[in-house]
Amino acid sequence: MTRLRKREFVKITPSLAKVWGALNTFSSQRPIRQWHLRFLCEEHRNDDFNTGHIAFASNGKDPPVLMNGQHQLKMVIIVNKPITAVVEHFNYDIPSDLSELFRKFDSHAMRSLSNMVKVEHDLQPTFHWSLRISQLAVTGLFINSNKSTSTHRSRKVEMLSKNANDAAFIAELFDGGVTLENRHLARGAVVAAMLRTAKVHKNDSRIFWRRVTDGAHLKRNAPEAKLRNFLMTTFSTRGGGGLAVYRRATDKEILAKCIHGWNAFRKNRPTDLSYRSDKPTPKLV
Repeated sequence: MTRLRKREFVKITPSLAKVWGALNTFSSQRPIRQWHLRFLCEEHRNDDFNTGHIAFASNGKDPPVLMNGQHQLKMVIIVNKPITAVVEHFNYDIPSDLSELFRKFDSHAMRSLSNMVKVEHDLQPTFHWSLRISQLAVTGLFINSNKSTSTHRSRKVEMLSKNANDAAFIAELFDGGVTLENRHLARGAVVAAMLRTAKVHKNDSRIFWRRVTDGAHLKRNAPEAKLRNFLMTTFSTRGGGGLAVYRRATDKEILAKCIHGWNAFRKNRPTDLSYRSDKPTPKLV
């Protein structure tokens, strides 16, 4: 848990900015965005930069960690002109608390969902899989949550730690990472389908998705083969010059066809993966 210990107004001089900049040691902090830094510097030179916002976190034992304001400190140093900033000092208990604090500054720093997932992923010692798997898991979990698309990014990221077992299952199906062999599965709607099939029958789910992954020894009309072919031909749109035409598919279509393939696999019968956009997503058997 994080707790605000002190909030104060501080005049940040170039020399103080250098000292505080040395505390920018948070392992999951994103790199300096040069375009954003240039924008801030131009504003500051023109006296259009208003009050800044800086935040630190401390556990009382280790040196404080800069959690917000790295671009502002760089700006002060480059322009060589002080600013006045609201400086907040937070206490935290355990390293994973820093992820929660990082998300609190999301709207101020315009951090992306990927940035926030990276922080959550890096702070979970049991996550022995790639960051890309965690990102896919969050997307799949969100699709299955049926929440509004306007749901705040921090709420989406929270799903990762709350559903760690689901993320671990996705990592198992991907063998820990996205590769050339399985990249046709690396979409949120497919991961959503994986999670749904696991809740019906986890071992069958393993068998089904392994077959959709490698296509080994499948008959042409097998449901797994039909789904695999569909997923491998819906990456992008291109054509002409005798090339095969690939097309994009909506999440709803991908999810529906994954479920049709699964249901046919479970019933041991063929399927044409039929889809109509005006029909609801089919139920799993």
